[in-house]
Amino acid sequence: MWFKRITKGRDSEELMFSRMEVKRVNRLDLEGAWARGDQDWQLVLACRASKVKPLVFHELRHTYASGLVNAGVPMAFVAEQLGHKDTRMVELHYKHLCPSALKESVRTLSPILGIAGSRKRLAKHD
Repeated sequence: MWFKRITKGRDSEELMFSRMEVKRVNRLDLEGAWARGDQDWQLVLACRASKVKPLVFHELRHTYASGLVNAGVPMAFVAEQLGHKDTRMVELHYKHLCPSALKESVRTLSPILGIAGSRKRLAKHD
């Protein structure tokens, strides 16, 4: 709802979060666009105002990804959210957070898929 509210009536090419001051403008910069590192000082100020330990934006990204993995979101969806083309990087950095995720997914989905108790049925036929 928040994104709908702030984007209502705006051009699809309009920047959603623009800088108030433009310190540099060259032919590659869009007026008001954020450049690499521009967010760092804003985060420092926000941390100071909130009286929390300073952190960098990458830590926010890591926290977000960790939260998704811990919530059981499939690795493919986490990779997509992080902008990765596949799950290799997500698995490398976050797989340790979900060692029992496969077992838990099977346990949760089995009744939904109608295969609950299939192990017992298979054992009877052996």
